[in-house]
Amino acid sequence: GDLSPTQTRSLYHTLLPRSLLALNELGLVKVEDLAPLAYEARIAAKNYARSRCVWTGRVGVFLFDQYRSLRDKGRLVKPGTSSSMSWEEIWAKYESQIIREQKERGKE
Repeated sequence: GDLSPTQTRSLYHTLLPRSLLALNELGLVKVEDLAPLAYEARIAAKNYARSRCVWTGRVGVFLFDQYRSLRDKGRLVKPGTSSSMSWEEIWAKYESQIIREQKERGKE
């Protein structure tokens, strides 16, 4: 890789799929279709950015992904698989968070 960890993070943020929101605003993509598209675009951006990072950064990220997977799921990430949540898991996470926040607002 040819990028430092800081440059890699900047590249990743540049590659994030902000254009999907514009497609939704133009009525070309339904809201329900955004989650899987954004998820796939995010994974692709993450993988590309990581491939451009210097080897020490890639090793550090790999070790952190293993730690996070062991902490959260009780198992290590298998080689060749993603450490990221699926888009369905992300949807459920934020859906439950929104419901919880709405209930809390109702109590005030």
